[in-house]
Amino acid sequence: MKLKIGNIEEDKKNLNFETRTLKIKGDEGIIKTPIRGMNNQELKSKEKVPTEVSMMSDFSVIFRNFTSNESYKILTDNNYVKNLIAFIESYKIRMQHSSFIFSFLQPYQKVFNDIHFNKEKFLRISLNIQREAGLKYVGFPWLNAPSNEVIKLYDAYQRELNDQQEPIFTIDAGTHPLELEKIIEYVKKLNETGRVNFLGILYKKTRSALPSYDMLWEKLKDSNLGIILLNVDRESFNMDNLSSSHVQEFILGDIMVTKINRFFAGDNPPEPKPIQSNLKFFNQEDLRLLTINKFKDNSWINKVSNCFSKKDDIEHVLKNYMEAENDDLKKLILNSISKTHEFLTSSDEFKNSQKFIDSNETSEYIKGKNILSKNLIQIKSKKLTQFTV
Repeated sequence: MKLKIGNIEEDKKNLNFETRTLKIKGDEGIIKTPIRGMNNQELKSKEKVPTEVSMMSDFSVIFRNFTSNESYKILTDNNYVKNLIAFIESYKIRMQHSSFIFSFLQPYQKVFNDIHFNKEKFLRISLNIQREAGLKYVGFPWLNAPSNEVIKLYDAYQRELNDQQEPIFTIDAGTHPLELEKIIEYVKKLNETGRVNFLGILYKKTRSALPSYDMLWEKLKDSNLGIILLNVDRESFNMDNLSSSHVQEFILGDIMVTKINRFFAGDNPPEPKPIQSNLKFFNQEDLRLLTINKFKDNSWINKVSNCFSKKDDIEHVLKNYMEAENDDLKKLILNSISKTHEFLTSSDEFKNSQKFIDSNETSEYIKGKNILSKNLIQIKSKKLTQFTV
């Protein structure tokens, strides 16, 4: 496998964007980024669509967040760990047509608030879980620790992997830029030796981490290191409901992986909304997630159903969407169609933008997406905060 920079394009004066293409040579040919990776929830949604769907992805990602209770079970509960290995093995089989399968086992941020939580033990067992599941690429969790501690642990445990296994370190974009910079320098050195080819970055909302994103871009833009942006919000509510993945394409990221939402007992359930103001579809023309009451007419039904090989099956479900108002199963099917349609059309749009980036015509692409253009200017024109130690 070999990764090579395709083209880098920046405009910090006018449209305020930074982007690049990356060429990844695998066993089955060249893969080009920016690209969308498929997570395990999207694969599960595809399987609930009431017709056969061809949904291929070069990158498939198994991503799991863990609560405090779940994280402690990983440290102490044999049966829980056994089931987790089986979970990963199951998705590995279902994702076998992808060129790359990545796995990330990441505690929620709150877990690290417990000073008694054993980070090194979690790291060690999480790596062993992935190795036991037979994964080639082994995701190292972000440990929410000072850079010198992170580097020490990452270095020690990457040495324990065999030559057929490759580490993928994870960092958090919300971490202090100077701390991140030290870790990046360590990762880049391993990248130069060929030991590391990918880096996982836990997504943070752009406005809350601008200095970190700016530093990461400057340090990584000309590196042959594939940037996997993890847990990306499906949409940016404060940015006119733009798809967050398609915004991040012009800030930082080669492989975009959307967030897997989890709901827990005791969570306040969202206030119920009529299905017209709740069911959303990706609009490829302006890169937004729109509720169906925002479309001018029912032409959205035809647009969505056209993405599926058996159009009539999908069209029938969409035309009768009101039946799902009080039917949880039909609502689940509609949401599965929504997420599957989004993956298909979003993936297609990334292929479209790649052509513009490679031709140094990114400005033309962005100008053709008025809402994207407006929001990029707003978020990137903010004065970057200067940090000191």
